[in-house]
Amino acid sequence: MAVTYMRKAEAKDLDAVWQVITEARAKLKADGSPQWQDGHPDRQQIETDLKQGVGCVLMVGQEVAGYAALVHSPEPTYQQIYHGTWNNDSASYMVIHRIAIRSKFSGQHLSTLFMAFLISNSVQRGVKNIRFDTFRLNHALQHHGAKFAFQKRGDIKVIDKVDPWRFAYELNLE
Repeated sequence: MAVTYMRKAEAKDLDAVWQVITEARAKLKADGSPQWQDGHPDRQQIETDLKQGVGCVLMVGQEVAGYAALVHSPEPTYQQIYHGTWNNDSASYMVIHRIAIRSKFSGQHLSTLFMAFLISNSVQRGVKNIRFDTFRLNHALQHHGAKFAFQKRGDIKVIDKVDPWRFAYELNLE
């Protein structure tokens, strides 16, 4: 297997990242999930991620195999949590958004490796509270979260034309 690592996404990665997102959208649809079927994330969101320096690519050799945004800032939709509470509401936190792997790399356990890289990057930056949210039918991401001891903390509400409710997960390493 080729060397596998994570690096900051660059402007030159835009087309490859967009391919990752497009394939992930198709897989979600094939799995019966309406997540991402309303057009988001759109290409403009990915461009914004890259400009803000929050995009991360998973590389296999010289090829972009996956994408995620790792954001260190308060997430507005996390301010109100329903049917639960955040475990550590006072700490700074990282948010994992838009995590996806290209279909041609399916079955290679790269999503597990990618999640480990994202968590490690957060800790290296001094942030030991990590969160993500996901659509209720995205069982794959829920499974990966459980592998890394993320705890479901409740529900949050996002802007989504299909279904605004998301499960909210948190990992505390302190």
